[in-house]
Amino acid sequence: MATGWTKINGSWYLLQPNGVMTTGWYFDGVNWFYLHNAGNMATGWTKINGSWYLLQSNGVMTTGWYFDGVDWYYLHNAGNMATGWIQDSGKWYYLYEDGVMKKESVYLDAPMIFQLPELHNGCEVVSMTMMLKYHGHNVDKLTLAKQLPVDSTPMIKSAGSILTWGDPSVGFVGDVTGASPGYSIDPAPLKRLLDRYTNSGIDLSGSDFSKIERLLAQGKPVVTWITASFSHPVSPQSWKTLSGKVIQADFDMHVVLVTGYDNDYVYINDPLRRGKGAKILKSKFISSYNYMGKKALSM
Repeated sequence: MATGWTKINGSWYLLQPNGVMTTGWYFDGVNWFYLHNAGNMATGWTKINGSWYLLQSNGVMTTGWYFDGVDWYYLHNAGNMATGWIQDSGKWYYLYEDGVMKKESVYLDAPMIFQLPELHNGCEVVSMTMMLKYHGHNVDKLTLAKQLPVDSTPMIKSAGSILTWGDPSVGFVGDVTGASPGYSIDPAPLKRLLDRYTNSGIDLSGSDFSKIERLLAQGKPVVTWITASFSHPVSPQSWKTLSGKVIQADFDMHVVLVTGYDNDYVYINDPLRRGKGAKILKSKFISSYNYMGKKALSM
């Protein structure tokens, strides 16, 4: 009759002195181990009673800081993975819901491309061009601009006010070159163009800025809708589409490629005037991002 640690078909089992198979948590006086209901010793990330634990290749439960080669995690003394704010050695850290520690600062060296002079209204497609080139795609802004989904509804004005025009949730409204008036395009139709070049496009509409920070920490710059002045204009314009939908439009809107952050600033490639690595106060940037409806696109 087998007793003690026994390897069977490549897995380790713990048999008690009377031969009974051990399941659940086991403490050998020094380390904790976990045996599944089938008796096999757990290794790697294991979810137990709603919490994640990390068991080393020898079965020993991990505690403290753990680096997987890309990200840091923290395992409490009881072994369960930490999330949210924790304090260690007098310093505070934030762990995302999946346990990954938030990096204090990130800066991605994305190429800088300006929208002028060819694309007066092309901040969205030029920001996406920078993102694609950062990921190694051989693209150019003018080709992408010609491929933009458009809403070709003509502008109808009366007494200086726009009565009827297009819908940015359908496609680019107006003229991206600036030869005639143009407005914008939303993330969803812009993603349709992105999908022609990659299957990893992510429409982040509605996401808090913390999601953008998370993607940056994963090496992914983010196309982000904000206001050019980083303020909240008080008089947005409105018009109706041919179907009667009311479009609330802010002509101060702008789109940039977010390339980094730290505790105080957000770093952007601004295709209009600020250029590469421009830094904006984080509080001001987030306020502008929220004001524009939390619109963003990444890959």
